[in-house]
Amino acid sequence: MRDRHALHSAQPALLAAQVCFGLFPVFGKLAMHEVGPRALTALRIAVGALVLGGLALLRDPRAFAAARREWKRLLACSLLGIVLNQVLFLEGVHRSSALHAGLIVCTIPVFTYLIAASFGQERWSARRAAGIGIALAGCAWLVLARGTRGASGSAPLTGDLLMVANCLLYSGYLVLSRPLLRSLPPLVLIAWAYALCVPWAPFLYASAAPDYAELDALDWASLAYVLVFPTVVAYLLISYALARVSASTAAIYNYLQPLVAGLGAWWMLGETPSAAAGVAAALLFAGIWLVTRDERGATTTAGTSPRP
Repeated sequence: MRDRHALHSAQPALLAAQVCFGLFPVFGKLAMHEVGPRALTALRIAVGALVLGGLALLRDPRAFAAARREWKRLLACSLLGIVLNQVLFLEGVHRSSALHAGLIVCTIPVFTYLIAASFGQERWSARRAAGIGIALAGCAWLVLARGTRGASGSAPLTGDLLMVANCLLYSGYLVLSRPLLRSLPPLVLIAWAYALCVPWAPFLYASAAPDYAELDALDWASLAYVLVFPTVVAYLLISYALARVSASTAAIYNYLQPLVAGLGAWWMLGETPSAAAGVAAALLFAGIWLVTRDERGATTTAGTSPRP
């Protein structure tokens, strides 16, 4: 009875978090009409470090201070999970489609298991190996078949490959962060990851500083969405939910992201999926199901550390 009540209280937060993340590529694409991917990454770093760092320091100052002992691993997490991850993702979305972004992100549990198993954190199995092959085949089909109509990206193949690289690096971040999460609260981990990449922000921003005078109302609204909801609000919602349900339960809701991204891309960007996208989605979800069906490994890790 208590578990059921906890799930019911966590469900609205989990659903809202997936909406925040699912609409990220849609509003990100709109914001990047005038604000380049690198400048947008720099702004996200600044907001994430300020807000999440402040909250972590207020909520758990002892753990925040103690985390300094792990600065080398935290620095690696910062590079993989924030700087490179965000630059590659936004550069990819800018060149490709929001719908493809929503589907390609689904490869994260597959890559996470592949890396974790390679380093001995997970056990290999024939079923999961087959799942990896099926999911990667779906990803390759999506990239090569161009399963989106109405996309406005300038170099879709390059964009998709950048997003695949982004998912691979972010999966490395998840594997690297797993030992840290045994001793650090998730909020402290992500706050330090943001804080340690602040020195990169001025260089990213200066390389493509936007002209704010050119932004219209939709540009400003899209920029505000990107800086507030997927950067801060979604993380806080998932942290709230994880205090009430298991990480594996929370991770199930991640599969709503492609649906949210697809609907948002169709409504706001005029992107419509083709039959090729449907085939790719079926292969991706079948592969992910095989990889995450019995074990908690990649699913749990993905659930405890949402996409920054």
